[in-house]
Amino acid sequence: MAFDDAHNLAGERFGADYFEELQQGVIVWENVYARVPLPRDTFNGPYDERYGLDGNDMTRVFYGSAFEEFDQ
Repeated sequence: MAFDDAHNLAGERFGADYFEELQQGVIVWENVYARVPLPRDTFNGPYDERYGLDGNDMTRVFYGSAFEEFDQ
């Protein structure tokens, strides 16, 4: 199947608004052994997630505002 065919089928299946709602986000897994870790205030947009150490556990330490409705 060609890209154009798949694109048209997705538009038919999900509606015309489907393509307007696509957003970019980043999922960051912190390297716990990094000599110079990334600052925690980078990649903190509405569609971003960050996982890192919280005490002894690797857990989600940040999620953007777009995910708040799913965590209720």
